Amino acid sequence: MAGRLSELNAIDDETIQDAQTILLTFKKVGKEAFEPASQAAIDLSVIMGGDLRGAMMMVGKALEDPVRGITALRRAGVSFTKEQQAMIKTLVDTGRSAEAQTIILAELNSQVGG
Repeated sequence: MAGRLSELNAIDDETIQDAQTILLTFKKVGKEAFEPASQAAIDLSVIMGGDLRGAMMMVGKALEDPVRGITALRRAGVSFTKEQQAMIKTLVDTGRSAEAQTIILAELNSQVGG
């Protein structure tokens, strides 16, 4: 996976693997979300001019606790509408965190993706 992401993003695969170890510490980041979360963190680090490890940490926190995690993303400049915030809270409250993660990753992709 790191090799594929490296080819897509012109970032050394060892740098990606190193940063992904941070993402692995978040228990609620499932297998389906891992690669999209990695790509979102790469995009976020490039756009914000920050380090990849910090971006992985930020994305990991947002996915681990979506309601509180989007606050840090908002501080970094990623916008969520009131409706998105309410939907994320409702999904988490009803035990559908994976769907909340999907909303977060989609919004990250729409704002910093590519």
